[in-house]
Amino acid sequence: MTFRSLIFIVPILGYSQNLTVSEIVHKGNTITKDYIISREIQHGKGMPLDSTIAEEDKNR
Repeated sequence: MTFRSLIFIVPILGYSQNLTVSEIVHKGNTITKDYIISREIQHGKGMPLDSTIAEEDKNR
């Protein structure tokens, strides 16, 4: 295996990892109750991370 082959294999291995949500932390909120925020978040613990849904959750 040559050095050129490694250059193409390494990025592919990095993208093949499935990230999962292990924890949801509420920061900076002083008015809305935590259970209401948790109810509105579309991701749940153990679910695969979807960047589009994560961005929507952040902007709610």
